[in-house]
Amino acid sequence: MQPDTGQHALRAAELWDEFANLARSEGEQMRLVARDGGIVFDSAPPEEGRGNPEIDRGQLRAILLNSLAPQTIRWGHKLERAEPIGDGRHRLHFAHGDTAEADLLIGADGAWSRVRRLLSDAVPVYTGVTFVETGLEDADLRHPELAQLAGSGTMMALDDNLGIVAQRNSGGHIRVYAGMRAPRTGTPSPASTSPTPPPYAKHSWPGSPTGARRCSATSPTRTPGTSTVPSTPFRYRTPGSTPPASPCSATRRT
Repeated sequence: MQPDTGQHALRAAELWDEFANLARSEGEQMRLVARDGGIVFDSAPPEEGRGNPEIDRGQLRAILLNSLAPQTIRWGHKLERAEPIGDGRHRLHFAHGDTAEADLLIGADGAWSRVRRLLSDAVPVYTGVTFVETGLEDADLRHPELAQLAGSGTMMALDDNLGIVAQRNSGGHIRVYAGMRAPRTGTPSPASTSPTPPPYAKHSWPGSPTGARRCSATSPTRTPGTSTVPSTPFRYRTPGSTPPASPCSATRRT
């Protein structure tokens, strides 16, 4: 959580104390590990009160949601398209048939943003890298070797177009990502992009990092990497809308 952005916003929203109670300054530790398990770089976290403390995404989400008045968020509204209706206002069309009008439309709906179309013709492009995500519960007790290698923050082992990243969360959980370069098959879409892992991705590395794959405790999830950075800056200027970042938000002035 950056001091000049996220931390500043939490203080302004009077949510800092709740954040500080859950944040982990030790989570900033960063380790680079060779494919044989040897540590080649290890950065200690900064002194407490400095730097960018870590927090589980679910915990941060709960802090933000619990601070809002009831009915602020309308769940179950999948945006299909946003229609400019003049004077910077937009009519939002949702998948279940409802509509709503807003004075300010913030595109925070991720790689397959419906809002981006108002500002750019950029579309997601597969980057050539696919990640498989899994996790380890009670890692310190059940998988002590990998837990020790991961340290208090993030461990990365990168070599030969393969990578394993282990990130410590709260409650003894370690989130693990296995990355590989793989050709894409099919046409990119919000529902599926199906890269085919190259043959060497199916073989373990020697040494400790691959222990993450052998002792995986949660169902793996494959996530193709996509890039939506347009080749040119946002060319269109649509009053009342902003470029997409990462769910779709609309506000109505009162």
